Amino acid sequence: EAHVAPLQALADRIRDSRDAPDGVPRFGPLDGGINARVLLLQEAPGPRAVGSGFVSFDNPDQTAANARHACESAGLMRADVVRWNAVPWYIGNEGGTKIRPATRDDVKRAEPWLAQLLELLPRLQVVVLMGRNAQRLEPAIKRIAPNLRIETTTHCSPLALNYSPERRPALIEKLRAIAVSLPT
Repeated sequence: EAHVAPLQALADRIRDSRDAPDGVPRFGPLDGGINARVLLLQEAPGPRAVGSGFVSFDNPDQTAANARHACESAGLMRADVVRWNAVPWYIGNEGGTKIRPATRDDVKRAEPWLAQLLELLPRLQVVVLMGRNAQRLEPAIKRIAPNLRIETTTHCSPLALNYSPERRPALIEKLRAIAVSLPT
């Protein structure tokens, strides 16, 4: 698809680099692609994203389902959104069954790739940093793209959302405020 082709090319370049020894899923082809106005930036792809080959709302895992539900509940249109990760490559065990937390070094190594991604999103207005590890990129985003609005929220993993019952409605409300603020 033309709207995701430049992003898929970026994912392929990352996968072919020395930074990504264990796989880089591609961008969800049904999402906004280069036309996205909102970037949901999570931590790192899990085993299901690597297995499907995509960071997608349609992946068969609870994080994807939570992200889809939160966006739909907030009225954030899928065509306005692109999902990606602070660390775009898999950082889990060799068997591909369990992700480890991203380290500061992982996030720092991923910064140049984030800069390339932001260049490919000309309509981007808001970056939503989902979770503490993604939030480590806030200074880099401010440096790379100072005119972008940056919002922070919890990660949409089941562990993050189930830890405190108030997190799910807070996530939806944050995304609703973003959806309402987008020009029509």
